[in-house]
Amino acid sequence: MLSDLTFLDAPAPLWLVVLFLSTMLVAIGLLLHLYDRAGLWLLPPALLVFWWLLLQGCLSYVGFYMNLYARPPRLLLFGVGPPLLALGILLFTSSGRRLLNTFDLVDLTRLSIVRIPVEICLYGLAIRHLVPELMTFADRNLDLAAGLTAPLAAYWFRTKLMGRRLLLIWHVGALALLLNVVVLAVLSMPTPWQQLSFGQPNVAVLHWPFVWLPTFIVPLVLFSHVAALRQLLVPVVHTAAPPRSRGGQWHLEQWFIDQSGNRGRTGLGRFLRPRADRKPTRLADR
Repeated sequence: MLSDLTFLDAPAPLWLVVLFLSTMLVAIGLLLHLYDRAGLWLLPPALLVFWWLLLQGCLSYVGFYMNLYARPPRLLLFGVGPPLLALGILLFTSSGRRLLNTFDLVDLTRLSIVRIPVEICLYGLAIRHLVPELMTFADRNLDLAAGLTAPLAAYWFRTKLMGRRLLLIWHVGALALLLNVVVLAVLSMPTPWQQLSFGQPNVAVLHWPFVWLPTFIVPLVLFSHVAALRQLLVPVVHTAAPPRSRGGQWHLEQWFIDQSGNRGRTGLGRFLRPRADRKPTRLADR
């Protein structure tokens, strides 16, 4: 069965574009706040996010993802695959696990508030026939519940009204809701793997700026759940003292040590030094 591609190149209304771009700014701000609260320098994640968003924007602009017959689908291979690979590296390397353990559980939980404007965008796109209705809160997508309860769960956990067990249940449920809408989105895309919504396929994510939804926002929310669940399920690792530098702050230079063993001598090693770990400049030193 072939998809109805009548609205494949239909433009999204300006208000939806503005709302989604505003959501992107909020998501980036929450990510940088997460790093800042962990005592890590903001430049590396900021540069990585900028490069990744620029790359995905360029690929969507030149129509790279419009090849609907590629196997596997290009968006999944080149847009979703790299963030999932990076998350896997964080989970299965000791340095990555130490990084995941530095983030604050309250901040990780609060990050899901970006799902509220995302669901509004999806509903608006469905009205314009750019995504199927089953991807909205009017049908099978209940992800809005995770966004609405995220600030409550974060506040209750911070004020000790919610324990670790209840927060664990919340993250498991929110992750299940996220995976549900991801499956609906993948099976609704006009690709050889499509199984749903042939009359109104998911075409919005093939274009800018909505290509950033599966390539940035969804992986970011998934990252927040994975990092939180690791801390909640393996609390012993969370309490272990991480390696510290002379300044008393943990940094990621051990990931970028050169072959001679000199820490911080490589280019990336210098950039990965957090602000708190750098010696302050005194007037006498100028």
